[in-house]
Amino acid sequence: MRRRRRVSELISSEWSKAAKKISFNTLATRFSKLYPFKEQETKDWDSPPAVDPAVIHVSKKTTLPIDDSSVLKDPMDRRVETELRKVYQVAGASCKPAVALVSVAKAVSLWIDSLDKAVSDGTDAADISAGLSELKMAVAFMSEAAVDMTRLASRSMAVSVSARRALWLRAWGADTASKVSLCNLPYVGGSLFGPKLDEVISKATGGKSSFLPQEKKKSKSQPFRGFLFRGSGRAKGPSSGSRYFFRDSSRQSSWRGGQSTILRGGKIKSSPTAKKSS
Repeated sequence: MRRRRRVSELISSEWSKAAKKISFNTLATRFSKLYPFKEQETKDWDSPPAVDPAVIHVSKKTTLPIDDSSVLKDPMDRRVETELRKVYQVAGASCKPAVALVSVAKAVSLWIDSLDKAVSDGTDAADISAGLSELKMAVAFMSEAAVDMTRLASRSMAVSVSARRALWLRAWGADTASKVSLCNLPYVGGSLFGPKLDEVISKATGGKSSFLPQEKKKSKSQPFRGFLFRGSGRAKGPSSGSRYFFRDSSRQSSWRGGQSTILRGGKIKSSPTAKKSS
């Protein structure tokens, strides 16, 4: 029961380190002593796969095919790419103790069979004791390798959570620094962000809201463009369909508004023709 609790505490401890950088150089130095694999055997475990040049050109047109997250335009896309690369590296590092653990476990199984036969055959106690000492060393190695695997698996989970956070925060209308700070919240299990998110929202909104605050987008006023102006900014002459309009409007009108006798309310003089007819 105590051992299970210790393992659970180890997992929770690694979850809380989601924001901390992983020193792969230090890890490689330690693992090279405990798990001495040839570099040729583990090169695909240590480095994430490179993006194909044909795919890089889809995201950004560059003179040279650069395999780097800077090719991605959105900051959160770059964050997701970085975190996913970490996930691969951590998972690749966990392959070393996993392979070593499998190899030693098989060897221990064979050694136990040999010791069992030695006891049955009445082998000298000193030889049996030497065999038991080797078994103890093998079991201690397996225990340490299992701890390394648990630690790396837990860290891989934490980094994958950070990548998912960046993905879900991509649509949030906020600055990049605020998004990154939420990605770095310690992971405690259950929900993607956990209770720390509620504390951040309460502090940012003064306890008035339970949702993430959004930045108000400033509306860009469109400049007025008359029908005589085009994209070049120059006034163009009237089109063929509006020639008559400009020709007529250029003449001075003979009518003067407000000078009609009817509109002024004056008397209308009858014409001589109208008098004769009457």
